[in-house]
Order: sequence, then C-alpha cells, then structure tokens
Amino acid sequence: MGKIRQGILGGFNGTVGTVVGGSWKGTAYMRGKAQSIKNPRTEKQMAQRIKFGLAQKFVKVMTAYLQTGYRNYTQHQTATNAAMSHTVRNCMVGKYPSFGIDPSKVLVSSGSLMPGRFCSVKVANNIATFAWEDNSDESHASMDDFAMPLIYNFTKREAIFTTEDASRVDCKATLKLPTDWDGDMLSCYIAFASVQNNSVSNSVYVGDVKPDGSVVAGANGILYNDGVIDKTPNTNTGEDDNKDNTNQGGGTSQGGGTSQEGGGTNQGGGGTNQGGDSSQGGGTTEGGGGDDNVSL
Repeated sequence: MGKIRQGILGGFNGTVGTVVGGSWKGTAYMRGKAQSIKNPRTEKQMAQRIKFGLAQKFVKVMTAYLQTGYRNYTQHQTATNAAMSHTVRNCMVGKYPSFGIDPSKVLVSSGSLMPGRFCSVKVANNIATFAWEDNSDESHASMDDFAMPLIYNFTKREAIFTTEDASRVDCKATLKLPTDWDGDMLSCYIAFASVQNNSVSNSVYVGDVKPDGSVVAGANGILYNDGVIDKTPNTNTGEDDNKDNTNQGGGTSQGGGTSQEGGGTNQGGGGTNQGGDSSQGGGTTEGGGGDDNVSL
C-alpha cells in the first residue's frame, strides 16, 4: 500500500496498483512495476552491459578524485556516476563484444574553470613530473587553484593522484609511481580546482607513458580492453551524445605529441546515485580489486 506524504498532489512512497512511488535526493519518482522479459539478451543490450561494466571498473579506483572533479554534478547524481555516464557515452571504442576505453577521450574532471595550458609530463627514477604554464591571468583562473594530476594504470586498473599538493602558479606537480608499475602503459591527466568556489576545470589528457618512460599523446592505436592491451587501430563506435565533452588545454606534451584541445565545457548532467568516498589528498593510490558483478 502506498503512503501519500504531502496531500493528494504530493509524492508517494510504496506501491499503488502497477505503479511504484519513491524519492531520491529530494525528488519524487514513479515507475511501473518491473516486468519479466522473455528474451532480454539482444546484442544491443549486451553491448551496453559490457560498456557499463568497463566504465564501472574504470571509475571505481578514483572515486575520491572524482568527488572533486565532478563535484558540480552531485545535485541529482553522484560524481562517480557522472563520470561513468561520460565514459560510457563518449570513451568507448571497438565493436561488440570487444569494447575498450580510449584514454584520450576520458574526462576525470569536468567543469568551467580555465584548464591548464601547455601541460606535459615526464618520468624519471619512478617520479612523474607534471608541468604547465601559469595562466592564472586568463579568464577566471586564479593563482591558488589546486592542481590535480592523476595517472591511471589500465593494466593493473589502479590510479594515483593528488588534489591539494600544488597550485596553478607552481607550474609543477609530482607523483611517485608504485614500484610494481614499472613497464606498464600509463595514461596521465591533470585538472584544476578553485579554492574560492566549487568550480573545476575539464581535465587535460597529457598523454601515455610508455614502458620505456617516453610520453606520447593519443592512444596510438592501443585499445585498452579490461586490462588487456590490444594493438589494433581504435575505431570509435560509441554514442558520442555530448560532443562538447572534450578535453581542453592545448600545448605540447613530452615525447613530441600534442595534448587534446577541445571546445566547450560539460556542465549539468542526468540523474544517478549519490555516494562514494570523500577522502582526498596527496599521493593517493586506489586499486580496482576484483571484478564487478554486472547483472546480465
């Protein structure tokens, strides 16, 4: 039996006939009762489930970072789910059933703050050094904006990052690489967050660190598929529903490549769930653990 909480025009909680009512984050919802489907496993449905599973494994190891990077999306969803939504819609490559994530299309942070300029990274003695040009005089950028470098290991499904150790005016930030990452292909990103308000920048894809320590911008034909590196040309077959969701920040990365430059910022977002870790700080490492259970 459903219970009406605010009169006949208010939302209700429970089941009335074939309608189920409830609320989440202050918004009332109604839905029909779930119905069994005799043959739900169409190719399109299975493809979406594979993409969802890959995105879930990708974002779960950097939940604390995303709490800052996607903090402008948490009114009707969680930061983690906002990042998952972007990843599923814009970052998938390959064809069913072999999908992967193109690291050059990833946004680990999304917002309207001015991104970094001429961002680069180099690796020596297990230390990754990010560098950028001080552009605190541009638009609404500020000298004390926090720099947020992040390195993602697709092979081990782990991430290291910091969110408060350097400022925009410092023009440099470092991350110490785990010793067991030696020889892995790593994807590097950097974003900025304001200390004066909640604004954050789109992340800049700086490039990939190859096993020999050199840095290349772009995926270079490498398809990351659930921890397996497949050296086949990337073909983007994902639904690029939000084409303004692109990495910003020009400039040249070490190793001769150029970082992605795109227009627009990604503001707003659809509704999903709230939750996740809130611990943030310098030199954080998060691991993926076991496989996620994706209901088929």
